[in-house]
Amino acid sequence: IGKADPRFQRWLDPKENHAGIKVAKSNMPRHLWSDARAAAGWPAGGRHEGLSARLVRRRLELSPSNSGPQDLLLHLIISHHGSGRPLLPPVEDATSAVVAEMVEGASVEVPADLALVDWDQPARFRRLCDRFGPWGLALLEATLRQSDHAISAGTDVGHPEVR
Repeated sequence: IGKADPRFQRWLDPKENHAGIKVAKSNMPRHLWSDARAAAGWPAGGRHEGLSARLVRRRLELSPSNSGPQDLLLHLIISHHGSGRPLLPPVEDATSAVVAEMVEGASVEVPADLALVDWDQPARFRRLCDRFGPWGLALLEATLRQSDHAISAGTDVGHPEVR
């Protein structure tokens, strides 16, 4: 859901071939990525995972009765590409825009600024290492990462139902 940022969507689909439908992947050749990223306004080194976690955290705040495994959920969202141990690095980004997305039936808005740091992440990471052990947590992260890769490998980005 962090890919819902309009800048990220412009990067994935610069010609707007998907007519306003949010896409998760791009058919663009890799040698064009850097120029397309810059043209879209997505900061170099920016990670969509931070926006995803920010949106989910906000959704959880709207439902205080939700008592599920929030630490693990947020950590796996942040680390699903391997960059959130123990802190997702911020990048220079002075946008004042917001990212708005539907999360479990609720409209959620959060700041899009990728310079904002989730300072709860290091303590969350520590709690999870204490709970699962460092290798147990690494196994959970790797399982999710491999599942994400397997699903992504089979994704046809030309179909509107793929998000």
